[in-house]
Amino acid sequence: MSLIELTVGSYNSHDNRPTIHRFELDTETGSATLLDTFDGLSNPSYIAIPRPGVLLAVNEDCKPDDGLTVLHQVNGRYKHVMKVPGEGSAPCHVAVSPDGLFAATANYLGGSVSVFPFDVVTGTIGEPEVIQFSGSGPDERRQAGPHAHFVTFTPDSRYMIVTDLGADCLHVIPLRNGWPDVTGVIDVKLKPGSGPRHMVFNRAGTVAYLLSEMSGTITVIDYDASTGALRPRHIVELDPNHARASSDIHLLPDGRFLYASNRRVDDGIVCFSVDLMSGDIVRVGFTPTGSHPRNFTMTADGNILLVACRDDNMIEIYRRDTDTGALSLLSEIECPLPVCLLV
Repeated sequence: MSLIELTVGSYNSHDNRPTIHRFELDTETGSATLLDTFDGLSNPSYIAIPRPGVLLAVNEDCKPDDGLTVLHQVNGRYKHVMKVPGEGSAPCHVAVSPDGLFAATANYLGGSVSVFPFDVVTGTIGEPEVIQFSGSGPDERRQAGPHAHFVTFTPDSRYMIVTDLGADCLHVIPLRNGWPDVTGVIDVKLKPGSGPRHMVFNRAGTVAYLLSEMSGTITVIDYDASTGALRPRHIVELDPNHARASSDIHLLPDGRFLYASNRRVDDGIVCFSVDLMSGDIVRVGFTPTGSHPRNFTMTADGNILLVACRDDNMIEIYRRDTDTGALSLLSEIECPLPVCLLV
């Protein structure tokens, strides 16, 4: 028996149902036991666990006072500690800096990033600094202004990167003494109308894979650690149906396979093999999933892939073939409106 903990963030449509769920998952059988729920948190569409017993959750309520909430585990159950407004509407992602000094939220409607000081000892956050972006794209409905969607960091911990779906660009922000230096922001322009959403770096830290929601593509990007330059060099189609709703992307820990999800038409997970020398990718498989796979994740060994199927109120557990990358359904866990998974 191999047991791991699965933490889930769920939408709640402003009712009083629980939105944080903790399960104990047996990765051999796929069976799950509910450990804890928390119902005092509205729409935690993305969560992070910066250290054991501390959980950070964005509150995606599309209100001016949306922000970041901190929960602590006490006697094995989460309790509310604090909420700090982020001064940016509809935060949809949170990431903790590599040194743990701050947490940053991508504010979708605000077109900004809120940078919250984080105290790792007390597990608390301070008042944020807001980095506001500008720009637009050719889609007048979805790209009338900036829409920050995701925050990540280069593997060498020198830069913070923000994907901007509204402005079709990556905002690359240097880190000086552990804090974003807004005077040095570099914008990497992408194909107009592509709508960049999520990205992941390879283990060597030389190549990044950018998932664009609106174009349904993955862009292979070379990263030059000496200059911080990100150079797009190749685009691969992810969604041949043009549903304009590609959602998440993750790389296998050993770098051999890349997975990405599509929604709205032929919902499922696409598998790509990765050339470990060049970083190039080739599509090798597709696995249909439940409805609206907004987020998915993998176990540390890469043997289990978990998918949050929002509209089916279900988390699907897949076993992964280590040779081919193919996925086979192992089990399902009922959970209302799951949108973010952490293991």
